[in-house]
Amino acid sequence: MARDTRPQGGPILFLIGAQKGGSSIFASQLVQHPEIAFYSIKEPNFFVAGDIAACRSALDAVSRPSDPPRYLLDASVNYTRYPLLDEVPRNIHALCDGEALRFLYILRHPVDRALSEYFWKCERYGEYLPVEEALAGESQYVQSSLYDQQIRRYLEYFDPASFFFVKFDNYFAAPQAEFDAACDWLGLAPCALQKKDAVLGATYKQTTNKPRVAALNQLLYANPRLKGTLKKILPVRTLSKATGMLSKTVPRPLVSEAFRHTLFERHFAQSVVETEKLTGLDLQDWLQSPIGQTG
Repeated sequence: MARDTRPQGGPILFLIGAQKGGSSIFASQLVQHPEIAFYSIKEPNFFVAGDIAACRSALDAVSRPSDPPRYLLDASVNYTRYPLLDEVPRNIHALCDGEALRFLYILRHPVDRALSEYFWKCERYGEYLPVEEALAGESQYVQSSLYDQQIRRYLEYFDPASFFFVKFDNYFAAPQAEFDAACDWLGLAPCALQKKDAVLGATYKQTTNKPRVAALNQLLYANPRLKGTLKKILPVRTLSKATGMLSKTVPRPLVSEAFRHTLFERHFAQSVVETEKLTGLDLQDWLQSPIGQTG
């Protein structure tokens, strides 16, 4: 019988990113397996605080499942937001059983990921800078796509064998095969995915939501407490209709191939080379197509 290596203090399986890299679909598929369940919810962000005691309190505030499966999952993409959130690996190491932990990390073309996050922030969190300004310099949009930087931060605390890396392109081209590979790495039997979940969705959508009143949009989406209060007092349909009226659907602004190419060469080219070495993934197509997908 296999030894039960579940830590007492927190999750044993982490899906650490990347933000806007398919983690929501991947997480929803992982918990289809009978031996995997969310520790609490997706994106609990237990370990983002700078203080270890605060992280411990966040864990203690949540009740573990009474009959937990082999793996309890914490799927929080903020865990690969270094240097914005720079103590996550330290916190996990301090509060969980390091030898037992397993980390999954799904990686998307760095230009596509950065631009997807930018447009998402425009819709949800009041990002109003033009894309050329928002992605200039050492912005977090850029930093979160420097996968080698994120991985090395974890390797300060954890063994490389604790990580399983998934390439976004491969996963959505053959989700069942990639999912089976992840299960095999976790020592789990294969699990047939529900077909409705194994789709890419609107990752490369051609439209975006533009706020009718920018300040009101920012107030609603950038204030989780206010949003949570509205969810409690308003019926779902009413809230959905009301929030829909705050924005309008418009064509997503085009990002020039010239800017995409400059972005890649200036920030991501060497990072991709280093990421390939660290992960063992074949990333040559990213190097050969540095602008990503223009759709």
